[in-house]
Amino acid sequence: GVFYFVFAWFREQVCIIACPYGRLQSVLLDNKSIVVAYDHKRGEGKNGRKKFRKNENRNALGHGDCIDCLQCVNVCPTGIDIRNGTQLEC
Repeated sequence: GVFYFVFAWFREQVCIIACPYGRLQSVLLDNKSIVVAYDHKRGEGKNGRKKFRKNENRNALGHGDCIDCLQCVNVCPTGIDIRNGTQLEC
């Protein structure tokens, strides 16, 4: 019963609260570490991110490639936004 509870309901909370990997990761990062990260230069553009609209030239309007669909947050098991940088839950 305990294992079912941990793996079915408490899984996200274990990643955030109890898993030591997130705490160790922040200590062990250096300049040569490979990290999955958001590219602000490409995603934001000059005028930031904006929802996708048909038939608009995003480059001419100064918007980046990020269309603000929040799929990066939806696919993350802990629900963090990678656009905010490296976080403890990751």
